[in-house]
Amino acid sequence: MDRANLLVAVLSALVGVIALSIVLASGRLIGLGGLLGGVLLLNAVVRYQLARQR
Repeated sequence: MDRANLLVAVLSALVGVIALSIVLASGRLIGLGGLLGGVLLLNAVVRYQLARQR
């Protein structure tokens, strides 16, 4: 596994989950925070797949 992509995947997933939990706690899922959380989780999935390929 490629450690650099794995590290980015873990950090991206962590920040994405934090962003989504803050948005869910505020009650407004539609907005910049929800978009940020979704993009970061998607980035984590892609980076994890890249890490597994190498």
